[in-house]
Amino acid sequence: MQAACLLRPVEMYRRLGRSLQVLPVPLNSLIGQTNVVDKSELVHYLRERGIDETSIGGRIDNPIPGARYFIIHDTSMPNFKRQDFPYHLIDSKEWNDRQLRGLLSGTRTHVWVSRTGESETSTDYRLVTVRAGVKLESKYPSLRGLLLHTELVQPRRCDPGKRQCCWTDTGGKEICNDAVAPEPGFTAAQIDRLALLYVAASTRRGRWLIPAFHGVVDDAFGQNAHDDPQHFDLTLWAGRLQVLLNDLNFPSSAGLVATGPAETLAANSEGTSRNFSPGSPGRSGNSGDSK
Repeated sequence: MQAACLLRPVEMYRRLGRSLQVLPVPLNSLIGQTNVVDKSELVHYLRERGIDETSIGGRIDNPIPGARYFIIHDTSMPNFKRQDFPYHLIDSKEWNDRQLRGLLSGTRTHVWVSRTGESETSTDYRLVTVRAGVKLESKYPSLRGLLLHTELVQPRRCDPGKRQCCWTDTGGKEICNDAVAPEPGFTAAQIDRLALLYVAASTRRGRWLIPAFHGVVDDAFGQNAHDDPQHFDLTLWAGRLQVLLNDLNFPSSAGLVATGPAETLAANSEGTSRNFSPGSPGRSGNSGDSK
């Protein structure tokens, strides 16, 4: 299953973990299935909780027929450089609201999720982002529309083991090492909202999407690849997804066998199988990439 490869852990300096032997429940039996959440049930759930459909990627009744992959990113910013993470600040509503406002004009992302669990939509999931969300899309434009991009706000800081934190490039721009992420990488509220986004997007698609990490998708680009999302607890996300499905009265996925399109991400990128190898080893670099 593609997801077992595409959800490999992403570590500092773009190092990737091994492909998963088993996907956690309920992902192991949902991905590729056409039995999705009832739209009316989902809309009722959102209205009861005062969640605007436009904040989670768009109206539930607007289908997104071309999508296949749900790409999970982190913002890798702002960078606190040598400072310890100020959790009293980065977990506050005011700080997170300010982050979302600043990110809303982003042209590579569909939906942003703050550490307080709020989300904002830059581009409806049914539309293609203005600019490619991953390097693979830039190289192979035929992938555009297959990938949905969701960014989780995650600050970074410089690697204390590195002598130099920041430097100035030839154009006068400050570049900083952003290798270190908080642990855990994301708040419970973020994980819950991401589960809701996955359900909403899959429901609109009419098939459970294939989740994937940005750092894995672009791994073939080596030093120009990314290192996100860091410290993502896949088991926790799957568990919260199951809780959400229970709340949505979705039937138990036990015993279902995942089915879906035979095409892989590589096969859909005009012969990228030589360039994007799900089994390729992770690469490492000298610093994290800016988003």
